[in-house]
Formats: sequence, structure tokens, C-alpha cells
Amino acid sequence: GGHCRHRIAHHKDSTGFEIVTSLIEGVKKLSNVTILENTHLLGLTKRGDDFLFDVLHEGKHSYYTTKNTILATGGIGRVYDYTTNSAIATGDGIQFAYNMGADIQHLSYVQFHPTAFADHENRECFLVSEAVRGEGAYLLNCNKERFMHKYEPERKELAPRDVVSKDMMKEQKETGSDKFYLDISYKDPEFIKNRFPMIYNKVLRKGYDMTKEPIPILPLPA
Repeated sequence: GGHCRHRIAHHKDSTGFEIVTSLIEGVKKLSNVTILENTHLLGLTKRGDDFLFDVLHEGKHSYYTTKNTILATGGIGRVYDYTTNSAIATGDGIQFAYNMGADIQHLSYVQFHPTAFADHENRECFLVSEAVRGEGAYLLNCNKERFMHKYEPERKELAPRDVVSKDMMKEQKETGSDKFYLDISYKDPEFIKNRFPMIYNKVLRKGYDMTKEPIPILPLPA
């Protein structure tokens, strides 16, 4: 969302996965970087000029000291009832930083993605890529009617994520319902299956055929 021309390099509907995979493979080739998988940070303290880490690595306690530390621990989606974030996005990195005396700011600035699949049976909902909107999908309210033209006459469904999410909340207040749908079923079925293979199959397993019908969505922290 937010652009008016096709300008994004993508890999079908799994661009993020491909980017992360490529980055990981690149990091593995760096001789000065050590990757510890299956590792959980339990504690962080300051000792003189050093930082002391207490970690659980493959079931065993280990301790590490460093001169400089960067905490890059992902989002805080798990503090919400529903999210597209994985189970590790608990915000513990922010807590560790706070305990060390860091000033915490702008916690309200959490990205809400407007088109997460509405799956109230699971806390972790999967994301319906905004590329679907980029290919012309319509956002529908509880009455299966388009509504974005009321709030964004020019950009409509192609407005940025935060704008669309806020407009969905406005529409929810107006209709009294939190039900929303994403509809691309007017496009050629083979185009949909080829362009969005992962999303198509995930949605199909939930009982919806996006080549034939709108699919339920809602804004969630992503």
C-alpha cells in the first residue's frame, strides 16, 4: 500500500521469507559472527564496563560478557490477544533494556497490518500480504460493500497500512461490526493461484476459496 505504481521486487507471496533466508545465509558466511540457535536470554546485568548475559542454550545455562550490546529482539505482538507475530515476540528485549536504565519511548507505535486472516481459534493469525491489495483486491465491510472510497477517495485500498487500519476502525464504529473481508475473486483463478500460492493454500485449509469468494480479515499487530 501507499504506492501508485508497480515498483516492488517480490517472490510471489513469500518475499519476506526469501529476504530473511538470504540474510541468514549471508551472515553464516561471516567469519567474525557466531550464531547461537535454540538460545533464550534469561538475564542481563551490568558489571563495571561489561555486560553479563545469562542465557539458556540448548537446555544448559551459559554466561557471556561483552563490552558492547545491541538488543534486537523483535516486536511485542504477543502482548495482544491476536497477532501475526510468532511466539517469541513478547517484548522481553524492551524489558531488559528498561531494567538496565534505558529510556523507553513510543510504545504506542505498533504496526497494525490491515489484512490478517480473521482466525479467532488461534492467537497467531497468518498474514494476507498487502500484495493482494496491490493486485487489485477490494476491502469490504460487514455488508460485503466497499468502503475505502469514503476515507481515501484517491488511493482507496492502496493507502498505507496504518491509514487503512485506522479507516477500518472508523468503518467498524459506523457499522457496529468488526467483520471485514478481502475480495480478489473477480480476477482469473489461475492468476490468483500462481501469484499467491502460499496464501491461497492457507486460506483454502481454513475453508475459503479466494478465487471464488471474499475472505475474512482484520487489522492485527504485525
